[in-house]
Amino acid sequence: MLPTTEPKPIPPQYPSTPGSTSNGWYGYWGQVNDAKIDLAIAHVSEDTGRLRREMLYCEQFVCCFHPSQLAYATPIASEDYFSSVHGLVSDSENLPGFLEHLLRHAPMQLEAPHLSHNGITLLAMASRAPLIASLQAGVARRYAAAFGLVVSDLPFEVDELQIDVIWHPRSENDPGISWLRRLCQSCVD
Repeated sequence: MLPTTEPKPIPPQYPSTPGSTSNGWYGYWGQVNDAKIDLAIAHVSEDTGRLRREMLYCEQFVCCFHPSQLAYATPIASEDYFSSVHGLVSDSENLPGFLEHLLRHAPMQLEAPHLSHNGITLLAMASRAPLIASLQAGVARRYAAAFGLVVSDLPFEVDELQIDVIWHPRSENDPGISWLRRLCQSCVD
């Protein structure tokens, strides 16, 4: 989960995980401490104190565009990237959280008039408009070809974001929580 988003709860996906939900990052610390949730998945830059954490995966970012809409080479040149119209995944009308992290090494400001809550929507926009979509590498690499888009590395340094599984020490040896942590890890391996 992204630390700047508050997604709607997701209903349980499997009968073997009744009561599992997806909560936004806000307040995960207290929810784990108060045993309201068993574990959290989040990017955490601060110390988690006594809570346990384990890296789940590192998030990387790329950009996509349609070659018939934008005749750019790949990897995209910095001048092409910064002179283009952009679409970004964001949960609000500005560029908070991960997007600020994504762009902190960018040599120029980025104007992003198109924001979407959904990476697939952003890819669909880029397939029909002269637009560069910057988003998570996993989503882009999996779905860009379905929209006829090419994927390119970003033309500036981007720090990877570590996404962690976080749980309370009281659950350290709980077989159900251990199983759930392994299940989460298997989903990203």
